Amino acid sequence: EDEFETGTEEHKTEGFGSFNISVFARMRPLPPSEANGGQKIKDVGTNMVLPLHQRLGLIRQQHKCSAKEARRILWQGDQLPDPWATSEVRVAGEIEKGEIQDEVDKVEVQKDEVQACVVAVSPGHEGSVLMCCPGTGLREFNFSGVLGEMSQQQDVYRSAGAPLVSDFMNGTNVCIFSYGQTGSGKTHTMFGPDMEAGACVDNLDQDRAGIVPRACRDVLDGMAARRHQGIATTLSVSYVEIYGDQVTDLLNAGEVNPMIAHQAVFAGHCAVNVESAHEMSELLKRGDIAKKRAATAMNDRSSRAHSLLLLSLRQQHQDTMVEPVSSTLCLSDLGGSEQVFKSGVNKLTEVAAGFLSQDDRLKEAVNINLGLLSLKTCIRNLVCGRPYVPFQDSRLTMMLSSALGGNCKTAVVVTGSSEKKHALETLQSLRFGEECGQIVNQTKDGLGAAQRAIQALDQEIEVVEDEIRKKERWETFREKRVDDLHQEGEATQKEEIVVTSKLVGAESEREHLELLLARRRILVGA
Repeated sequence: EDEFETGTEEHKTEGFGSFNISVFARMRPLPPSEANGGQKIKDVGTNMVLPLHQRLGLIRQQHKCSAKEARRILWQGDQLPDPWATSEVRVAGEIEKGEIQDEVDKVEVQKDEVQACVVAVSPGHEGSVLMCCPGTGLREFNFSGVLGEMSQQQDVYRSAGAPLVSDFMNGTNVCIFSYGQTGSGKTHTMFGPDMEAGACVDNLDQDRAGIVPRACRDVLDGMAARRHQGIATTLSVSYVEIYGDQVTDLLNAGEVNPMIAHQAVFAGHCAVNVESAHEMSELLKRGDIAKKRAATAMNDRSSRAHSLLLLSLRQQHQDTMVEPVSSTLCLSDLGGSEQVFKSGVNKLTEVAAGFLSQDDRLKEAVNINLGLLSLKTCIRNLVCGRPYVPFQDSRLTMMLSSALGGNCKTAVVVTGSSEKKHALETLQSLRFGEECGQIVNQTKDGLGAAQRAIQALDQEIEVVEDEIRKKERWETFREKRVDDLHQEGEATQKEEIVVTSKLVGAESEREHLELLLARRRILVGA
């Protein structure tokens, strides 16, 4: 049975319209060099150092013994004598300085040996990732869903994307964005391994397509179904890239327009209307070509800026002509957090100092990290319940302000790696996702216009029914009926009088009531 069949369930808090941000963790597969043999086991086992209390706790749980017996088993297992067996109390003044320095050196050596590593991944709905953290030992991170190394693209979309796309079609503002270290698989998750898979909506690649092309395809299919039901739909698309304080319109040949700001983007000043899957594919290809990309030591196609794809949907029923329902879907592929020493951008600058093309890599890394730092600060303030959240610190946080603390349902896909050399960055990403999961958003009802129309209809129906009760009355009608099959000599009579009672006096009100009830059935979907 598919472990992701149940999909995503929003964690409701007290009060209608309150939701926690859904967080999903996806682990990138290990490279072939570490996936074979015992390398993976060695990374987790021999180099993992747990705090003493956790080691003793695991021994007590496994052997079901006392703390004293667990301590004995621990020292015997490590082939070391119990240091507490022959311990003695000494006055601090009697300890030589050399002895103190020796103990400090031992602690420093042990500290160097303690490194972060991924211990276990429990995939599925409400899964978890178990890590060994420096200073704290074993640490479990629980999320709305965890996608293991063998997870497929359709698994990611089914758990993290499809439920929110459905909410978007029903009038709710939605945001899905990815977060993680550079090279951890964010763009692969959001779009796909290449432009062909990430931009092809009309001929969707079921194996390689990411969240963005699948979401676009489902939205277009949903629009077609709504139109068959008599609902007029209009879809517009904006595709922008954030580089420092610059917001670039990717659908306008990547032109940097200083007049473009986050409010202008959400107001639709950069929007292009879309009617078909082919048009959507062309727009995605145009935007992908205009993106900032460069090769680094960690990723051959590293995104050097944050990109946001905005889909704005407007729906209105043609028969009732009530207020239109509008909703926005924000799909964001954030630039990866990176250490310049790992990504190699600092080395590129040193080798070719003075060349602008090389210096750009370092500037790009700085801009990405500054935006992500502002994002972390905003999330920390939201989690702590502080009255001021500095969304104005960067363009990125301005664009994501509604997704993090406004009228929006949000899902975060945190990408990480099980490789030991990237474990520390994976740990930071998981901590970021855990903080995001503590944020509570107050979503407004995107179908408020329809609800108001239903309430108005109910009031009008009540008035009409009251008029009907006042005007209607029962009247008795006598009708002569002739039996054409009657024969002479039968005991029954050839003619008889049939008495019937009917409601009269409010025929026009009855017709009006039927019209109102028909409109109400359309609005409630009955």
